[in-house]
Amino acid sequence: MCALELGKLNFEETLVHIDQHTDMREPQKYLDNNLGEVSLDRVFQYTNKILNVGNFIRPALTSNIFKEVIMITNQEDFERTPNVPYALDLDMDIFSPEMNYISHNIKFNFIQSCLQSAKIITIATSPYFIKQNLAIFLIKELFDF
Repeated sequence: MCALELGKLNFEETLVHIDQHTDMREPQKYLDNNLGEVSLDRVFQYTNKILNVGNFIRPALTSNIFKEVIMITNQEDFERTPNVPYALDLDMDIFSPEMNYISHNIKFNFIQSCLQSAKIITIATSPYFIKQNLAIFLIKELFDF
């Protein structure tokens, strides 16, 4: 919401979601569609009391924050290069041991490229899925370009 208010992001942008999970579960309730009339405090309460790490994308779509999501969750997805302005949502669990079937270099190089092109970036360190010292190490490495 702050990114919208500060002009760092426009409504109906594209979200590139790099994650071990899709995070597209249905929330128990949706916020009003007209975000222009919703207070920042109300959005804060909604995102912190109603939503969770597994269901935050659908409300962003129905509120027109994003018009589409490009999911990067498997090996084939890393071959798709976003060619529109986008917000990047990076979940470090993409580097969890369960995702080792995808080459580290393929993931790393793709993500570094996305970091350089994204309008705005969010990063989740995913403590339940990846050791935090590894997640933090990788974040530092990713931003060393």
